[in-house]
Amino acid sequence: MTELALTNFDVLRLIVEDISDPKTIYNFALVNRLWNDVSTNFLWSNVQLNSVRAVNAFLRTMDMAIAGRTRYPYTTMKKWMKTNIALEDRDLSRISNKNLARVLDECSNAKSVRLGEFNVGHTIIRSLIRVKSMRELALSDLVILDVDVLRCLTISHFNYLQSIEFYLSSAFIDPILVPMVRNNRNLRSLGVRWNDDSLIPLLDSCPSCLESITIKCAFELLEDELLDLITRCTKRACKLFLSGPPIEADVLIKLVEGLTTETKVSINRSGYFMSEYSLIYSHDSLEVETADYDELLTFPMTSNVNFISWD
Repeated sequence: MTELALTNFDVLRLIVEDISDPKTIYNFALVNRLWNDVSTNFLWSNVQLNSVRAVNAFLRTMDMAIAGRTRYPYTTMKKWMKTNIALEDRDLSRISNKNLARVLDECSNAKSVRLGEFNVGHTIIRSLIRVKSMRELALSDLVILDVDVLRCLTISHFNYLQSIEFYLSSAFIDPILVPMVRNNRNLRSLGVRWNDDSLIPLLDSCPSCLESITIKCAFELLEDELLDLITRCTKRACKLFLSGPPIEADVLIKLVEGLTTETKVSINRSGYFMSEYSLIYSHDSLEVETADYDELLTFPMTSNVNFISWD
């Protein structure tokens, strides 16, 4: 058998691949030239621009690369930016839409795009639809004055999206999100915010290929609303993640009655009273989640249904 000799570069690459913290990888890049070669690729494949300073530094770097004043060529840096791009900070509203749109243009090979908490106009959305390699799109708490700004998201160009997170006003669900979802045969994951009954037509339009639905609730749902929501979602997807206040004990009873031997229940110890624990512990498929940062309760029905308790 022939043994493959690993170079120092290969060893460092294996180390960096197991590290998820960008700050740690950045420190690696400062060690020497070899460590810089290994680390820089990973840093540019996950561009997190969640501040005005970061966006301005990014644009200056790209200007320098275009002028040939960076160590790595502009074309090489463009190829590296193929994984994630995140623009999520309310202070980004201080940057012109033109400059934010240019960020998206530079990251046109990105697989995942996240936009949140700043003012969005036509210029940014036009750049967004040019990211043709995108497979995951997340829009959260954007300031949008006119529904027509998002209208172009309904074109067939977005039928290749595999994951959509749409945490915007319910006014955008029917004219924008429903058309995006209805004709998408690649969609696997959908995240929305429960505001009112506008969610019902959306769930009815979900494609059969959908695997998971995440619904965030800022208030406690009535028992009938909650059970109806679960029924509709489990008809459309094999997993439902419902984030909201803790669920009442009598509703827990109805949910537990629907569990099958193939399902699992996971609950964080800090979310519920002991009387509710005893109800859930009676089920054979219980798993206890003890993480302090996430109060998680899982109630699968015919498939997996996850309830994330109130923060």
